[in-house]
Amino acid sequence: MRPRRGLTLIELLLVMLVIAILAGIGYGRWQDAKAKGFIATMTADLGELRIAQEGYWAENQRYSTDTTQLDWTPTSQVKVSITSTDLTAGFDARATHIALPGVFCDMYVGRASGTRPSGEVECK
Repeated sequence: MRPRRGLTLIELLLVMLVIAILAGIGYGRWQDAKAKGFIATMTADLGELRIAQEGYWAENQRYSTDTTQLDWTPTSQVKVSITSTDLTAGFDARATHIALPGVFCDMYVGRASGTRPSGEVECK
């Protein structure tokens, strides 16, 4: 009898199974890292919006709900909406990312901020 050379079909299938399991674990972690990156982008955009709004307030003594009046533009794929009932007292802003449906970041800036500090970003 000649000595056996190469791998059997069972051995090849086991190697493919191990590779598939490792790839599945890696894909899940990659998705988590990608989502954290999108949340970081939304948080950064809201921080930059806060700075732009404070500059606008210093010149006009009121905040703006129109981003074209500010020296600021959000990152691509991030949508920011600004609302306010009293533009001299403060504003609410919400950021969403196109690639991360169902997740948003909120921020309030103003005199009476309720439960969290003015300017703090909270993501859900």
